[in-house]
Amino acid sequence: MAAKRMIATDFIAIGAGGVLGAVATNLVVSIFTDGAAFQDLMVMWGRYVVAIAVTASFPFLYKALPKSIAAILSLLVGIVVPSVLARLFFGGNDLSWLALFAIHTVFAIIALMVYRAMHAWAKGALFKAPGFRA
Repeated sequence: MAAKRMIATDFIAIGAGGVLGAVATNLVVSIFTDGAAFQDLMVMWGRYVVAIAVTASFPFLYKALPKSIAAILSLLVGIVVPSVLARLFFGGNDLSWLALFAIHTVFAIIALMVYRAMHAWAKGALFKAPGFRA
């Protein structure tokens, strides 16, 4: 039963992290670049596919590595993979690599925070202070 719950938590955390990270990235792009309307970015389904696929790598990293190393690698994957794909497939040629990395840093942070928060919430540890006994 616990394994099924963790699988369900992973699916929900991957979906929520990917979608919320993509929405945050769309917001940053629409604010800081010329000509990118937020509504136009929100309907580009390929961005969500990439976001969810990148976020889907997080459970594998957390399963195979210590948590601190997995967090760092998750951030790096969340920055580098979408930046390369944006440059190659999503018309990011007009932005510098630094701009792409900065934009996707927002995605990586939001996606990882949501992913980890969903796991903490599933374990009942999201709003508990360390050492707190209820």
